[in-house]
Amino acid sequence: MKRYIKNKPTIIFFSFLLYISLIVGFFLNENLTTGAYWDYKETENIAQNFLLNFKDTLLNFDRFHTRHSPLFVIFISGLIEIFQSDFLVRMIHLHILLYLPLVFFLCLKEKYSNTNNNILFLFSLIIILSPVFRSLSIWPDSRNLGLAIFLTSLLFFLKFEKKKNFSNAFYCIIFYALSSYISPNFSVLALFFLYKFYINYRLSNIFLFILFINLILVAPALYYIFYLDVNFLFKSAIYGGEINLKIWFNYFNKLFCISTIALFYYLPFLFSKLSKIDLQKSFNNISLNFSLIILFLIGLYYFNYNVNFGGGGIFFQISNKIFQNLIFFYFVVLISFYILNQIFSLKNENYFLFLLIILSNVQETIYHKYYDPMMIILYLTLFTININSKKFNEKTLSIFAFFYITLMFLYYIKDTI
Repeated sequence: MKRYIKNKPTIIFFSFLLYISLIVGFFLNENLTTGAYWDYKETENIAQNFLLNFKDTLLNFDRFHTRHSPLFVIFISGLIEIFQSDFLVRMIHLHILLYLPLVFFLCLKEKYSNTNNNILFLFSLIIILSPVFRSLSIWPDSRNLGLAIFLTSLLFFLKFEKKKNFSNAFYCIIFYALSSYISPNFSVLALFFLYKFYINYRLSNIFLFILFINLILVAPALYYIFYLDVNFLFKSAIYGGEINLKIWFNYFNKLFCISTIALFYYLPFLFSKLSKIDLQKSFNNISLNFSLIILFLIGLYYFNYNVNFGGGGIFFQISNKIFQNLIFFYFVVLISFYILNQIFSLKNENYFLFLLIILSNVQETIYHKYYDPMMIILYLTLFTININSKKFNEKTLSIFAFFYITLMFLYYIKDTI
């Protein structure tokens, strides 16, 4: 297969096949995450409110049960106003989101410049198999659009890492600000870029100018949320209730659940040998073992994620549904700590990036869909995890494709992972 996969007819065939699968999913109203349809209907309802009374809806946006950005809802309301057709709004949104795998390819091309572009292009298309990408493209949601714009920011950042020119840094800032306005979760990840800019420029006039640009860009959001008191970000994720601050601040819930989800998304890297780890090194480190066990025991005491919320990740759901307890989940958490520590220890800033990923989840609910396909993208771009670029081949493509097909099946049989 290796000699065929680099041929243009093969690339066109697989591209067309994946595109057709997405179109078929659209006409079949595919909704593997289940919540995508209801979230869109809620967004559509708020969009109609914007069309009826824009100012009142904007200034009282927090009365709606949503944490979607008002800017995204305004975008949807604009499509509704122009096309006057739910079918066209959804179809146009789906085609806009095809930009996401395209810009992912450009990021891979920038990061792995010595790897065959056809292989990288096919690899980027695997994103179309993601049940979350498919569901949130077919049923418009802010997360996919925010991720697509964030990837544009990431592309300029990768260019900046090579050339160290200010123009790429500037475009990176502009696009991560826009992605944050579309999907606020990405605003926290901007701190990683700022950290990298600081490492490059230190406390120079250029870095101070970068801080000034960020302050200008974030000012409207701060004014809207804190001065106008439109605190939509703090709405409860659970229908019929207000946010439980005790749960919201329990970051051990997030640390445990997100660590197992991060492990899950590292598995195809491990099985394909695209990235390797040496667990023996961790197990032989007595001080590290002691630290991880202490962290685990403290987390064990505070962990109180409510199974009735749904979510928690695949391992959390397996533990609850199959074993009727959390013993299996806690075992996977401990394994996650060891494996993630091993892959992150290659560079200390990996820990900072993972911390930002945890902090980006402000809500009490934790679902797989929050991290798909984002974790795989970040593993390949921002994280330093010892990627073997020679392993970008047909075997790796098959393993990642099988991984996503398996994930589709898991979503199909259990919609609250």
